[in-house]
Amino acid sequence: MAQAADSVTRGLKAWIEARFGEADVAVGSTEVDAGRAGIRLVLIGLGIDSSDRRATTLLLSYKITIETADPLELHRLASEVAFGLSELPLLVLEGGQGVPLDLKPVSDGEPPALVLTARLARARRVPAGPAVLKPMILEVSDVGAVEGMVATCEGSPISDALIEIPSLELRQRSRPDGSFRFSGLPGLGSFTVIARKSLAEARANARPGERLTLTLAVKD
Repeated sequence: MAQAADSVTRGLKAWIEARFGEADVAVGSTEVDAGRAGIRLVLIGLGIDSSDRRATTLLLSYKITIETADPLELHRLASEVAFGLSELPLLVLEGGQGVPLDLKPVSDGEPPALVLTARLARARRVPAGPAVLKPMILEVSDVGAVEGMVATCEGSPISDALIEIPSLELRQRSRPDGSFRFSGLPGLGSFTVIARKSLAEARANARPGERLTLTLAVKD
């Protein structure tokens, strides 16, 4: 579930209460217990950071002030709050989301104050694309054939030789005139054509539309 700004406020209040139990923590204009030192947490600014395409970041700026009648206690508690928050670069909310923190002092004003900026990120919603009305159909054209003949070294045709194109799992026997033809081949790429007869073998690469002569070292 996406966290909202109030989750950050509650998380900060809970952390301050756990760390500084001697002080009364107030959010906004809530009154502080008159008998105790107080730490006031006020939301003073909101901003948006849209530089990340994957998420929108809400910038929450809080002013943190110390309220006490004792000046020395004010100085002590203000410095301890500053130390504590500087050691807390990431506030972990309920549900496990981490919120980066950036702490800056306020140089003027009385009493002394700190400004804490929390960066609450939320993933952007990506609108759904248009519905696919028709499935994509990929067509592979049948543009040609590989043909040729099997012959001896002297050029005599060799019949009944085994001709194969292993990549397409195609095979046939050469005709009495030594010829062969593989038709209906895909029009992309080249194929290795192998001819075998007895213990002799010959191979060549061919593209559809080419004519081959495969020579086997066999006797006529």
